[in-house]
Amino acid sequence: MTKSKKRFTKLKRLAAMHRQKLIVAMNVAAFAGLGALLLVFTQAATPTRSVEGETGSAQGGASVLAASGASAGLAVRFGQTTSNNDLGSFLYNSTLGSRWRQYENSSETEIEQNLTSRGNLEANPGGYQTHNSQGQFRFFCQYSHFNYDDPIVYPPINGVPQVNKAHLHMFWGNSRMDASTTDANIMTRGGSSCAGFEANRSGYWMPAVLDGSNRAVIPDNILIYYKSALNAAAQTKVKPQGLKMIAGNAKGNTDSSLFHVNGVIWACYTGSLNYTYVGSTIPDNCPANTRENAVNSYTKQKDPNAYNSADTFPIKLQALVFFPACVKVDGSGKPVLDSPDHKSHVAYFSGSSCPSTHPYMMPQVSYHVSWSGTLDYSQWKLSSDAMAGVADGFSLHADWYGGWTTDVMDHWIKGCINQQLNCSNGVMAPGGGYPHRQLKTVPNYSGPNYLTVPTP
Repeated sequence: MTKSKKRFTKLKRLAAMHRQKLIVAMNVAAFAGLGALLLVFTQAATPTRSVEGETGSAQGGASVLAASGASAGLAVRFGQTTSNNDLGSFLYNSTLGSRWRQYENSSETEIEQNLTSRGNLEANPGGYQTHNSQGQFRFFCQYSHFNYDDPIVYPPINGVPQVNKAHLHMFWGNSRMDASTTDANIMTRGGSSCAGFEANRSGYWMPAVLDGSNRAVIPDNILIYYKSALNAAAQTKVKPQGLKMIAGNAKGNTDSSLFHVNGVIWACYTGSLNYTYVGSTIPDNCPANTRENAVNSYTKQKDPNAYNSADTFPIKLQALVFFPACVKVDGSGKPVLDSPDHKSHVAYFSGSSCPSTHPYMMPQVSYHVSWSGTLDYSQWKLSSDAMAGVADGFSLHADWYGGWTTDVMDHWIKGCINQQLNCSNGVMAPGGGYPHRQLKTVPNYSGPNYLTVPTP
């Protein structure tokens, strides 16, 4: 009798196993055949302001619940499945049309020779002004795609990509940033979801923001700044091609000295003058832009005196990431492009200069990623938070992988940064060799706010 029970139990287990395999197989087949059925909130574009008065756009306000397939406002591409079970890059952004990936296999030389004919640049007779202490260059991006790769932390080993090794990332800039990216190919493949398209091939990424229901939350806008140190514009050099670096800490940001302009922070911010929250975690909501809610961005405490009544723009939730801008050099004086921890080869400014250990001074890049300020964020978290075992948003960090077309980068550094000009919208100031031109502006994002993501 005991043996019969054991046999019966074993048969039940086998049946359950086969039933589970059948369910998985059916799910995979349905997923591949029908595409990704995405439950989304559609959004309409509304004008607003971004960081330091930069004019931009955001999508907020009333949302309409809608079901959407891969062709409705979003291109979902699943890479060829490999023995490593690589999902590939998915949830590709199609609101940019076909232009942003049209020339993604062009060489750097081909790009430089066709900047005008392909429309990487557009006319702009102004767009820049003298700055009292810094050289600045900034432009907007849209998100590009998502995947579970990290070409800095998990680069190819002996030519073999390390796929699905990382937490879920949201990428912008280079459209081909994935586990196969290397110093050798970052300059030869990829379009771009940033201003200038493939002329701006650097890779920018951060952990995906998730809403608690396995959905990635798409930002309203992404603003990228490149700035010199204060009163050091003329000494600033080009960012080395192939440089890799990480800002913040995926294991949790416990060093408060890193916050504000030397690290990472979450903020409820108008994008112009006023803050109503500054902290190391995602708030449950953003307080309204009033004098009573005003916060001093340095002390992180409420301070009515920090309120500027001239700033009436709506509050937005922002993830702010400031990268180091000083680089170690080797024995021949060349910048060191990486280090085992992807951090120790770079350092932050010390006042208006670089520390003697990291003497190569380049523009500081910073990410200003914005979401509507009227939402409930109580369930929001970063994809890296669970792995780190920290509070929501506490593991904020981001990666930068240099891939600018050299000629274009040289011009905006020489024309804007070195001349101590404040250049908006990717303007190439006259001193750089492209007078009255700017990087081709990417259109406003008009896709869904939330996208359901597959898991590896």
